[in-house]
Amino acid sequence: MKKEFRAAAEWWADQLQRPSRQDNGDGFQSGFATAAAMITMLRVGPLTDDERSLFIDRLVSRLQAHYGAHDYGFRTLAVDYGPDLMLRSALHAALGPARAEQFSLLWPIKTCMWIDPGCVKVAHGYRAEPVQIYPHVHTEAPQGDVQGGTEEAPGPKTARPAPDLRDC
Repeated sequence: MKKEFRAAAEWWADQLQRPSRQDNGDGFQSGFATAAAMITMLRVGPLTDDERSLFIDRLVSRLQAHYGAHDYGFRTLAVDYGPDLMLRSALHAALGPARAEQFSLLWPIKTCMWIDPGCVKVAHGYRAEPVQIYPHVHTEAPQGDVQGGTEEAPGPKTARPAPDLRDC
């Protein structure tokens, strides 16, 4: 599960590198939260490369220690209006409490990540559909790989639909 844990940790680190949309289901408040995240990023700056690497290492270590070699259980990381204990403690261990708290408004609210053997999915925001982030799924049809009309019966040509990401 080390690859899955690393993919998960890198995704969360990316969220602290740049402000992302904040979606709590209320357009006005979501806009306000997104603006606050942008202002915070301007004030504190992104994680440095060293901070990012340290956070990733701390989070992977905590995930491995907590879940061990077990391929069962409900492995999630989540942010409601603040990060869960695993995320928060990893950031505090990497940056120290004072610096870690500067990033409190950058966590993507109403976000849940599921970490399963061979698959990591994230629902980013209120009622968001889960998206597979590991392993990466290429969803565009290759050139020339289309469905649609034939020479005998011309019709609209469309790319094949993306695979169903709920079952990985």
